[in-house]
Amino acid sequence: MKEEIHTYKMNLQKKSKESDMSMQELHTANEELRALNKELIKSKKELEELSDYRGRFLVNMSHELRTPLNSIIGFSTVMLDNSYDIDRNEYREMVQIIHDSSKKLLTLINNILDLTKVETSTYEPNPGYMDINNILEASASICKGMLKNNSSVIFNFKKEENLPKVWADERALSKALNNIIDNAVKFTKRGEITLKAYHEDKFVIIEISDTGIGINSEIYKHIFEPFITAYADKDNRTLSEKNGTGIGLALSKYLLEIIEAELLIDSQDGHGTVVKIKLKKQDSNA
Repeated sequence: MKEEIHTYKMNLQKKSKESDMSMQELHTANEELRALNKELIKSKKELEELSDYRGRFLVNMSHELRTPLNSIIGFSTVMLDNSYDIDRNEYREMVQIIHDSSKKLLTLINNILDLTKVETSTYEPNPGYMDINNILEASASICKGMLKNNSSVIFNFKKEENLPKVWADERALSKALNNIIDNAVKFTKRGEITLKAYHEDKFVIIEISDTGIGINSEIYKHIFEPFITAYADKDNRTLSEKNGTGIGLALSKYLLEIIEAELLIDSQDGHGTVVKIKLKKQDSNA
């Protein structure tokens, strides 16, 4: 009987261990299922966001492409119509509108292509320490040109003398800076736009400030997401009525990250925006 009892106890202990192992395996399997479920929920959310981006992109692009194309087609049609008597001033004005609309289309297409290259890691910058004075002068000229017919906005350009060289890529920095200036011009109806450059500690700061409409607080945290226009209403329903695609800021951030620069934005709804680009300056001992 002792032997039978001992054998019985041993069997019970074995079954208990097996039961504990089964419970542990069940617990592990349950944890794995929970982790898998979280991944599935995350993937579902990402797919929904991607679908949302795609819809927003189509809405934005349909508006941004249609407007300049309609201008080009409309005015060129009038110019080709021999029955319409066009004086020299009208003719020049129409040509200017066609020219500006064409440039807008080209900029939009280039932004889309550059964003695609960056997101697919096929954009190949050539960074190095460089003088940025020419880039600043060119961007200032572009901003002046964009404001030439807007007497309600004053443009200021200030830069320190003898700015040190910075770590940058000319094409990437120019593209990012001009996209930011383009936003400032689009959304500043009156007041001032200021472009300035100065050095601070280990950085050269390029600052673009405006007295425009600012950025809605609800949109602020999403401003670097592609196809989210920073200047849309908080429900983002009026994108097609805004002069923006939501590409500029996202592309600028990507381009600046590639050259190890930082993009900072400070804005309040209705109180303008200040954008800073922080570039690493060359060590004076280098």
